[in-house]
Parts: sequence; structure tokens; C-alpha cells
Amino acid sequence: MKQPGSPARFAPVAKPAGGLLALLAVAAASVTLVRLGNGDFSSAYPVSASFRTASAGLHPGSQVVEQGVQVGSVRSIVLRHGRALVTFGISANHKIPSDAVATIEPENLFGADQVAISVPTGTGPTPEALPPGGRIRHTQVLAELGQLFSSADPLLSKIDTADLATSINELSAAYGGQGEQIAASLKAGADLTSLLARTTSAQLAALDAFTRFSVAIEGEGPTLNQLAFDGNRTMPLFDAAERAYAQLLSDLGTFSDRFAALLADYRPQIDTMLNQGDNVIRVLLAQRQNVAQLVQGLAMYAYRFAHSASSARLPDGSRFGYFKTFIVWPDVEKFVCSLIAPARSGLSFLKPLQAAVLSGNTLLDCKSQLAAFDAAQSGSASTPAATLPSTAFRSGGSTSSSSNASDALGGTTNAGRQAAGAIYGALGQPEPAPSTSVGSYVDSLLPVYPEPRQ
Repeated sequence: MKQPGSPARFAPVAKPAGGLLALLAVAAASVTLVRLGNGDFSSAYPVSASFRTASAGLHPGSQVVEQGVQVGSVRSIVLRHGRALVTFGISANHKIPSDAVATIEPENLFGADQVAISVPTGTGPTPEALPPGGRIRHTQVLAELGQLFSSADPLLSKIDTADLATSINELSAAYGGQGEQIAASLKAGADLTSLLARTTSAQLAALDAFTRFSVAIEGEGPTLNQLAFDGNRTMPLFDAAERAYAQLLSDLGTFSDRFAALLADYRPQIDTMLNQGDNVIRVLLAQRQNVAQLVQGLAMYAYRFAHSASSARLPDGSRFGYFKTFIVWPDVEKFVCSLIAPARSGLSFLKPLQAAVLSGNTLLDCKSQLAAFDAAQSGSASTPAATLPSTAFRSGGSTSSSSNASDALGGTTNAGRQAAGAIYGALGQPEPAPSTSVGSYVDSLLPVYPEPRQ
């Protein structure tokens, strides 16, 4: 029986029960904190993604970042159909486009991973946002640093540390004292980079011009290829004649110097010739119609002369040509005047003939021949036939008269013989020497007629 004032019998059981309750409270708080860290009690909405594998460094609570900013965390990782299905909790105020890409990548060098959300940039319409419970279709997994180190470990283990130390020491010795040059090289590289950055617009313009040039010559490919082919064939020939070509250039340079000196020395004469030529041109322009007629006549004469050969042939096989005879008026005048007024004595009986021929409006000008004729007659003792009596020509006349008449007739006969000889001599004279100029040649072809006396 319980005595008054004694303690209750269940008192020893209270302490274990209190400890158990405390342990349950700690466990519940831990779970709550974990779920709170996972966003289970936040307003975040779930989004999932399927990866070919999940790295060892990815676990519930790992960060989900976009452009370096955390937008959520990993809630769970389960294996489904041989792939890792990862569920994220995304902040309610952040929207993920339906074309986003989820990538598992290293977070630091200590093996922790995270999920990075990237959004492709483009000019198309903005895609719709994933709804709660949606799935990211595009995923990828980057190689972990730990895997990289483990794969590189066999290679690093093969390196001889002594050789590596020797190589590093030699490299350090080789670059000893080269700091200034290395710094200058780095500065030059930086300057070049800055120049390229400043001339970006010019470079783009040059590339655009080159592109347009390429498009312009696109159809000329066969022609350019043929030019290149011809150049490849001719260049060996040119190379073989390189010395001759160099000598030609040298000689040409010497010739140019001498020619320049010659022009400098004869510059006054050249200027005079140019001025005279200018005067000649002005005269030709003033007389262009006469010059045209002269050239036309000369051309017709040359044509007639060239087509004057006869189609008939002589017995020896040669042909003959037809030519017109040109009679020059001064020659005719000289011939007639020499016939009627020869410069010999005893021919006074030709006075009436001279008066008859030279009277009236005649073209003959025999002044010089008449002066010589009169001088010859003034020194003659014979009596002119015009003053002889009529009995001088009759038979039975005096011996003196007959002698004078015979002398007169003899003079006439001699004059006739001399005239015939002059004609034969004129016809038998050789052709004149060829003309040395076009003007003299034309003058020799065209007769000059004197103006008629008024």
C-alpha cells in the first residue's frame, strides 16, 4: 500500500519518454529545414529535365542558376528509363522559356555541381514560358573537373620530375633578362589588338568590298585561269631573257638621256620649224580649194598614167603605153621666136614676117630675140631683101644683084635648115631628171600659160 508522502511509481518512466520526444523534435526540425532548403514550403513551382546521367556532385539542394543568378534549386533526382530525371523548384517570379537548355556543370573545384539554365538568343518571336510541372527538352552534361583530373592522372604520372625541373630551369634561364623584350612584345600585341578594335568598321568595309569584288569577277574565272596559264608559260621565257631585258632597259635609259639632251640642244631650231610649219598650215588652209584641185588633178594624172599600158603586145612580148604630150608654152614661144628672129646677120628680109606674126593681140613675147636679131643685122653689110629692086630677081640682071639675091635665098634656106634642126633637137632631147619634191614634180607636169596681153 502506498504510504503517504511517497513518490509515484511511474516516475522512472518519465525520463526516457522525454528524451524520445526531444529526439523526434530534432528529427522533425531537420527534415523541415531540409525541405525548406529544397523549397518545399516556398511558392516555387516544379520543373523537370531528363539527363543522360547525373554527376556525383549533383544532389537535392544544388543550385539552379541562369546567367550567374540563382533562380531555384534541385528537389529530387530519380532514375527513370535509364536516364536521370531531375526536378527543380523555380522561383515563382521567374519564368523559364520553353526552348531553354539545362546543363549540369561544375560549380567549383571541390566536386560540387549545379544546373545552369541558358536561353538561346534570336530575332524570332518570344517563346512561351514553361508551366508548373513542365519539362525542359534540351539538356546536356559537361565533363566534371574531377573526371578530367582522373583521366589526366596517368599521363601526369609518366612525367619525370627531374626532367621537368631541368626543362623549367632551362626555360627560366633562357628567358632571364628578357623581361623588357617580353613586355615590349606584349605591349605591341596590345597595341595591335587596340588597332584592330579601332579599325573594325574599316575591316568590315574592306571585307564587304572584297566580297562584292569576288561576286563581280565570279563569271570571269575561265578568263583569269587562261591568263594565269599564259603567265605560267611565258614567265620561264621571260626569266631566260632576264639579262637581255635588263640590258634593253639600260640601253633605253641611255637613249632617253641622249635624246633629252638632243632635244634640249635643238630646241630653238625645233621651235622655228614648228612656227614655220604653222605658217605653212595657215597658207594651206587659205588655199585649201586650190590645193584640193591640185591633188585631185595629180591623182587623175597618176591614174591615167598607171592605166595607159596597151593590151596589145609587140613581137618581142613587150607592151607599149599611150601618153599625152605636154607642150609647155615658154618652149613654144622660144621656138617660134627663134625661127622668125634668129640672132644672125644678113636676115633683114624677115622683118615683114616678124611684123605680121607679132602684130595684133598675140601671146608671143619675142623682145629679147628681136633685140638680138636687130643687133646682128646692124652689123651686116648685106642689103635686106625688102629693099632690093625687082630686077635683082630677074634673069640677066647684074652679077651684083644676082649675088645679093642668092645670098638672101641662101640665108632663107639656112634659116629653114636651122629651124628644122632646132625642132629635131627639141624632140630628141632626153627626159628631164626626176623631181626631188612633190611641188617641183607637179610644176613639171602642169604647163604655165602667160596672161594674154591687153
